[in-house]
Amino acid sequence: MPGINYQIKNYRWGLPVAIRFDVDNKPYVQDYIGHIRDVLLYLKTYIDIYYHSIKKFCVDWNVDFKHFFKILYLKAYYHDVGKLCIEFQRNISSNSYNKDFPHKIFALPFYKMLYEMNVIDNFNNIYVACDTNSYSFGYSDFAIIKFYPNGTKAWNNSWGGPNIEKCYDITCDKFGNIYLIGTTNSYGAGYYDLAIVKFYPNGTKAWNITWGGTSGDYGRGIAISYNNFIYAVGYTYSFGNGNDDLILIKYYTNGTKIWNITFGGSQSDRGYSLTIDDKELIYTTGYTDCSGAGYSDFLLTIFYPNGSKLLNTTWGGPNLEFAYHITLDNYNNIYITGQTNSYGAGDFDSALTIFSPNGTIINNITWGGPNVENGYSISINNHNNIFF
Repeated sequence: MPGINYQIKNYRWGLPVAIRFDVDNKPYVQDYIGHIRDVLLYLKTYIDIYYHSIKKFCVDWNVDFKHFFKILYLKAYYHDVGKLCIEFQRNISSNSYNKDFPHKIFALPFYKMLYEMNVIDNFNNIYVACDTNSYSFGYSDFAIIKFYPNGTKAWNNSWGGPNIEKCYDITCDKFGNIYLIGTTNSYGAGYYDLAIVKFYPNGTKAWNITWGGTSGDYGRGIAISYNNFIYAVGYTYSFGNGNDDLILIKYYTNGTKIWNITFGGSQSDRGYSLTIDDKELIYTTGYTDCSGAGYSDFLLTIFYPNGSKLLNTTWGGPNLEFAYHITLDNYNNIYITGQTNSYGAGDFDSALTIFSPNGTIINNITWGGPNVENGYSISINNHNNIFF
């Protein structure tokens, strides 16, 4: 709108935006940071009280649960951002109010900027992670491609060194940054090291890190929590109790490691996939040779946010089972898919096992013919329909 100064500068976060009253009913001016702190505390209290009602609403109306909470947070955090613009502060300093242009109008360009930065996204952009030896510095590199919802390619990028890099999983944070995990033979301390690469929404690389010892260490799954921590799972030959052990690592989003733990017995325990619930419990799956009914079994392990183990359990028969992917439904029931050599119609059949939140087995099914079927991925929609 002509004649209106919408500009918001970084130093303006400390400007006055609201009048509040203390315990003695005396008025005081609250700046934006203090005001937002109060609003977020109110929001947290509301969510704590009505958590199950909100979750039921999302299920009933087919609303993505994580996306709904993201919208609530952004709405609370930026609801008064229009009061920081130059025009509105002029009105405050002159003790006037322009009823034709309230602060919500002043906030519109800021919301537009957020949308263009992918901070607010409709989640319809498509990111594909893989490895490439066609467009690589070495034998094979991490590769990432972004597509628009209509299938048009937005950009592609790759990362790697002179040897071998293999990419296994991808995730995005709430700001649109993309994280790839896999393994590298070009960088790190040992034969193979776990590797994570972060890209900005425009495809520019933010950073890359490795983790490992002198032997082989492999990254297989990655996830971002609601509190914006990175969790990585894989398996390590460099550390732990056995031949190879499950490795779980927690990072800040700048790539700084917070902690790492291993889990396993005297033989082989591997982590292939993980997911995180809204309380930041970490659910990992893979397989174990050390416990269970057969040569190898599905392995489910749940950890607290500090890395302490909550529980572990297995599923399998007398032969071979391998679990490759894990997800949760809206009630935190746990779904794991993989393959089984103990049950089903063929040599190997795809398998789905469902656990309750406390690790009790609810159901297991197999699907396949006379030859080999594998279950590599699983997804659940908001009506708890299962696709694997």
